[in-house]
Amino acid sequence: MAIPSWHEACHLDDRITTADGYTRDVAGGWHDAGDYNKYNGFTPHSVWALLYTHEQRADLCRTIRSGPHCDILDEALWGAEFLRKMQEPVSGKLWDRVFSGYGHWNTPESETDNRFGDEKDRVATGEARNLWFVASFAHLGRVLRNTEFTDRALRHWELCRDPGNEGLHHNAAQLIAADELLRTTGDPQFAEVEEQCVRHILACQGADENYDGWFANAPGGKPAYSIVDNGLPAASLALWARANPTRNLAADVLTSLVRYTGFLTRLSDNPFGISKFYTGDAESFFFQFPEESSWHVGQNSQYLSEAWAAFLIFQVTHRKEALSHGLKQLDWVLGANPYGICMLHGEGRVNTATAHHRYNTIVGQPQGAVPGSVFNGITRFRPECDVPLWDMLEKGTPAYECNEPWIPHNAYYLLAVTELATVCEGDK
Repeated sequence: MAIPSWHEACHLDDRITTADGYTRDVAGGWHDAGDYNKYNGFTPHSVWALLYTHEQRADLCRTIRSGPHCDILDEALWGAEFLRKMQEPVSGKLWDRVFSGYGHWNTPESETDNRFGDEKDRVATGEARNLWFVASFAHLGRVLRNTEFTDRALRHWELCRDPGNEGLHHNAAQLIAADELLRTTGDPQFAEVEEQCVRHILACQGADENYDGWFANAPGGKPAYSIVDNGLPAASLALWARANPTRNLAADVLTSLVRYTGFLTRLSDNPFGISKFYTGDAESFFFQFPEESSWHVGQNSQYLSEAWAAFLIFQVTHRKEALSHGLKQLDWVLGANPYGICMLHGEGRVNTATAHHRYNTIVGQPQGAVPGSVFNGITRFRPECDVPLWDMLEKGTPAYECNEPWIPHNAYYLLAVTELATVCEGDK
């Protein structure tokens, strides 16, 4: 679709071509970051975040135009329609991406000719198994009373469900997906899956000579770290505890969350109050990448996912340290950092002069920054130098590592401020 004042309709020739030669369009969705590729790694999570906010705080989702749904639900449906196109309806398979590389640095509408049938078409490839797709479509099936969404969620669940998977973040996402399916279908099997996931996450909690209360990737392992989903395991437990305060495991979950809060409080004992990178073998302010050429980005999703978890933990444990931790992570993203820069573009007193985005080729948009986008965030200066780096380039294209927007940051920001609003409402 065209975005007024930004660009004309683009990539209308994105397509899937099946083994038997059938072609269908997969136009739509969102550009994942500062390029024009579309991935089903974080698009399903972003759809779920929009739906979550719509459900939790519909009073804050004011519409600015007429239509059958408020704006935030419309945006979720926009993303969901792309996901629907990307799923094979019978098998439940989800295509992974629509990808054209990173070589095109121009306006989005100039990359292809918007017509099927030539070498410029972008063809979907790969296969994704994504529990956020399950959670999103189960949620939509319930909200819209549309069994097609529910059926698609169940088909993809059969591909994602993996009882033998000990992965911490897999079980956290599986817990949320099972909860959405339980609420939509009423099938008690999903309550059993929930309990299995809760037990597994609890079994992943550990301690070492430095800290108590962190979570490992698997029971008995070393502290886990995710630059995107670091707060997700604790958030999933807190969500479950809030919804199930009288279930058998509820007391164990609350004890676990109190331990985790203690871990975060000690790990963030620094002037800015930000959570550090910790794996047991290494501890630093910023993510440790091995060499200059290694892919790495700022940690805004880490901070924002932890903020979401912390606000949820505060609601179920009433520990003020959790609330304080969540606020400090938000503060860092919104300007309480060494550069004094607000990394939610268009807000705060100081924004970045330039963004790593191909939109800087659009006439009248030399900055390239999308209003409301959250940037990757401050990184370390060099592999061996744990000091903060933000690219202060005034013209041109800055470093992607810090100055590029990425949709998981926005998803976790939305989740965090939704629960902060709930906390503030409860204090009135």
